[in-house]
Amino acid sequence: MGAPPAKTATRAPVADCRSRQPWLSWDEVPDNPDLSRPWFLESFAGTAGVTRAILQFTTLWCLPPIEAKANSFVPVPADIFDPKLRAKVERWLASGAIVGQHFGTPCSSYTRARRRDSGPPPIRDNDHLDGLPNLSPLDQEKVRVGAACMETTASWVNM
Repeated sequence: MGAPPAKTATRAPVADCRSRQPWLSWDEVPDNPDLSRPWFLESFAGTAGVTRAILQFTTLWCLPPIEAKANSFVPVPADIFDPKLRAKVERWLASGAIVGQHFGTPCSSYTRARRRDSGPPPIRDNDHLDGLPNLSPLDQEKVRVGAACMETTASWVNM
């Protein structure tokens, strides 16, 4: 007789957890926050890996992940810069209904990984946080979008 099998944590399939994610798009989310449950929100979600983990391993309820591109777990993309969406999210945040957040804020215009090697060149530095002089229009737009993403993250963290 051998040793008993080791106990392993059981994971509920994500599909079984979807009852704690009642809305798949922000158009479905009510304007008035639901204060009867603890809610989680993931912004700049990518493939929404954190939302999936929250659904599997916690009892939190999840709002639709905010991500600009649709994928298998974000069937309806959401534009974080849409004023209607921002107003709704900010109502939920201000109400205290959201007890946990995760931000996958894009850092591609801030990161130190942009250095003068084989990768993309820097577009900011410590002396030029709003972008290096003489940037191309494309890189100027990357700086603008990066700053807007960072400002949204900072604002929502502080609500």
